[in-house]
Parts: sequence; structure tokens; C-alpha cells
Amino acid sequence: MTFNEITSVRNGQDKSGRNFKTITLTCTTFQQMTHPITGATVNAIGNSSTQTLNAWEGGENTVDSPYNHLFNSNVGGVVVGTLETREVEPYLIEDNVAGNVISRTVDTYTTFVPSTPDAANYESTAKNAFRWNGHPLASETPAATETPTIDF
Repeated sequence: MTFNEITSVRNGQDKSGRNFKTITLTCTTFQQMTHPITGATVNAIGNSSTQTLNAWEGGENTVDSPYNHLFNSNVGGVVVGTLETREVEPYLIEDNVAGNVISRTVDTYTTFVPSTPDAANYESTAKNAFRWNGHPLASETPAATETPTIDF
């Protein structure tokens, strides 16, 4: 589970004149555990990461972002969602190793999915979030088809 808090909101306008907000979330993983001595239920805190997303203002000519429902959110607000890491179509990244820039191919990506795993539409919401962030899931990539050989 993650606790997702809005830590920054910045107003913007795209090239088409549409208003949007860049929202920064701090997503902290946690797990409920039982204290072995007291028996109390406690939240054990894990790692935090920062996710940045864009939400457009509604209207006729809006962009269909999976995050538009967050447009009117404010700093300090808490957002329902899940950090999800999945296998995606391979892409190149650059690493700086001891002053040398090295390109390598990776096939996993982590993104913020604005839903919870128990929601009926979670899988479609997750696929949409990965596509929106430019990393379609590997399972969505059609397998290469072979051209049958026909002997005459």
C-alpha cells in the first residue's frame, strides 16, 4: 500500500492554451503489521518516491489524462492510488557511471496508478496510466507473427 500526499502544485498552460497543473506526489509505501508485544496494529513505513503528473482543466477541448480528476487538488491533499512497477516495452536510459554516460536497455517502469488493486477497473486504469506515461505494458505489445511458408 502507499500513502500519496501532494507536495507541490504548479500551474501551466500548454501550447494549445489549455490550463493544466503539474502535481508532485510523495508516495510512501507502508504495510500494516501487528506489534509482537502489545498486539497493536501499526503502520510500518517503507520507501518514499516522488511522482510528477499533469492534470488538465475540464472543458470541451481538454486532454484525456488519467489524472485530470486531480486538477483542483491542493498541497497537503492525500490521493488514492498505487505505485505500480510492471514489465513494459524495452526503452533506453542513460546512466552516469564514474563520469561516463552509458546507455542501457530496461524493460520495467514504475508509475502512479490512480486506483486501488481491489477496484473492478484497476487493470484497465493501470494499462492507461502506463500508456499515458509513454511506456505501454509489454503484454499489450502484439507478438510478432510469422509469415507462413507456402511450398508450390
